[in-house]
Amino acid sequence: MLMEQFKSILKVRSREQLLAESVSITRELGLERVSAVMVVDSHQGDSRFANVNNTPDSCREWFDDATTGRQDPVMRHCKRSSVPVVWNQPLPDDPAEISRMTADLPLFAAYAQDVALTVLVASSPHADDPGLTPRELECLRWTMEGKTAWEVGNIIGISEQTAARHLNNATQKLGCVNKLHAVVKALRLGLIS
Repeated sequence: MLMEQFKSILKVRSREQLLAESVSITRELGLERVSAVMVVDSHQGDSRFANVNNTPDSCREWFDDATTGRQDPVMRHCKRSSVPVVWNQPLPDDPAEISRMTADLPLFAAYAQDVALTVLVASSPHADDPGLTPRELECLRWTMEGKTAWEVGNIIGISEQTAARHLNNATQKLGCVNKLHAVVKALRLGLIS
C-alpha cells in the first residue's frame, strides 16, 4: 500500500471518523478487526488508555478495564512499543503478502498515532510552529522520500551523524516517537510537502 492511501486518515477529526478510517485501511491490508490503543502516561505514574476498535462487544469491556490493561501481554506490548501487533487473526499463506503487511502496518501506525493524539487525547498546548531549522526540515523532506540518514547526508553534503542529529532534533521538537512519526506530523502541520 502506498503512503498516499494512508493520507486519508490525516483528515480525521473525531473518534468515529478515526474508527471508520482505521477499519477501512486495515481491511485493505487484509485484517478484519482493529483495535487502536493510545496509552497516555502521566508523571504521577497513572496511565490512561484511549482506544477505537471494531472488536466484538464481549471484548470491549475487556479493553476498557484498566486492570486488564496492566496484566494482558498484548496491552503491555502496546504500552511499551508503537510497533503494531497482529494476534488472533489469520495471516495470508503468501510470504509476499506477509512482507507487504509487515511493511505497511508500521507506516499506517505512524499516521494513525499522530491523529489519535489529536482525536483521542485531550490536546496539550502544542505550538503549531515547533521551531524546526531549515536543515531539520530538509532532512525530514528527504526522509519522507525514503532516504536513510547516510543518503540524506550525502545528498545535502553533511555527515551521516549530522543528518541523524537533525532528524533526532526534529523528532523531539515535534514530540514524536520516531522519525517516521515526525515526517507524518510535519506533513499534517504543513511544514513539509
